[in-house]
Amino acid sequence: MPVGAAGPFSPAGSAAPFVPVGPAGAFSPAGPAEAPAPATAIVVVSHSRRLAEGVAEIASQMAPGVVVRGVGGLDDDLGTDARAVRGAVVDLLDAGHQVLLTADLGSALMVAEIVVEEEARPAEGRCALAVDCPVVRGTLAAAVAARAGGDAGSCARAAARTAADWPAGPA
Repeated sequence: MPVGAAGPFSPAGSAAPFVPVGPAGAFSPAGPAEAPAPATAIVVVSHSRRLAEGVAEIASQMAPGVVVRGVGGLDDDLGTDARAVRGAVVDLLDAGHQVLLTADLGSALMVAEIVVEEEARPAEGRCALAVDCPVVRGTLAAAVAARAGGDAGSCARAAARTAADWPAGPA
């Protein structure tokens, strides 16, 4: 399917040509300086660096131009580094983005919520939200919503809706 064509992960009627933008290293291809990145950026918080970076890579492939950063692990071990999460969020807020955080497990979500509480300043235009959702599907849905121009709140709602579609398992 050609870039910009409507597909299962693009908003209906979206046929505008795509111009990739975003900082290198954030799994977002670099593009012309005059083209603005979507307003909402995403931080994937995980206990595993490889998981966080993999989810960020997939989301960036599905929603080119959206800044998605994966933050996970403690040095060469599993764990959630609150300082690294805060650093990613602050960098994106300082760059003028609204920031949505998705997380893989409860304690990663708790770290994300603490960072949001400490760094979000709506009166200053610093919007950050954490959402409880299936990390891969929710991050993909949020990235597609961000690509369509969604703010952090609408991206969080898109991510949260994926939980309703999640199979309940055997009865």
